[in-house]
Amino acid sequence: MLRPSIKEVALNEVLLKSPNLINDIGATLLLLREGPVSLSGDIQQMFLEVGVKKEDRSALRLLLCPPGSRKRPTVYEMQETFGSVSSPFICSQVLRHIADLHREEFPEATEKVYKNFYVDNLLDSFYTEDKASRAVKNSTALLKKGGFYLNQWLSSSRRVLSRIPEGDRNQPRLNLDIEDLPTKRTLGVLYDSESDSFVLMLKLTLKQGLRIGS
Repeated sequence: MLRPSIKEVALNEVLLKSPNLINDIGATLLLLREGPVSLSGDIQQMFLEVGVKKEDRSALRLLLCPPGSRKRPTVYEMQETFGSVSSPFICSQVLRHIADLHREEFPEATEKVYKNFYVDNLLDSFYTEDKASRAVKNSTALLKKGGFYLNQWLSSSRRVLSRIPEGDRNQPRLNLDIEDLPTKRTLGVLYDSESDSFVLMLKLTLKQGLRIGS
């Protein structure tokens, strides 16, 4: 008797992707340019901080077997949401749930969670340095309530950066007194915090026979 063929199926092929809670990437990038004082931060290892309930892990099992091996496959269960097709939705929903639980204590930071996050990236801008510094403090405190660590801070203001602990900045060793502020890739676009502008890299190909100049 012939053994039935076994179809290889990836776990993400049978998981629901869930509704899209991610803000529009273009609109989120523009939030960085509304006010003269830009501010951005990242949640450290966001997808690894959201776990799967023990009673649900059996539904997220993976079978691993080296190619050509005749041994029984090793069975793994996902303990965190990292790697699943539904993880962006789950993490975004957890983030919003934390914000809703502490809305009265952090009303402004809660609104930022809904409007200024692109997955684990916070992008914002302000008209005063004091408001930007307050946003750093409140957003960090709010996310800490849920076990998230918001760091990698970057700003177009040296004064704002000087108020942030060195270890929480995008470039901890940067000398704010003499060095230019860094250029960082933000949501796929280069952002120059020194000039507070986006940098677009263009590759031009000259056609044969085309002359430049007179």
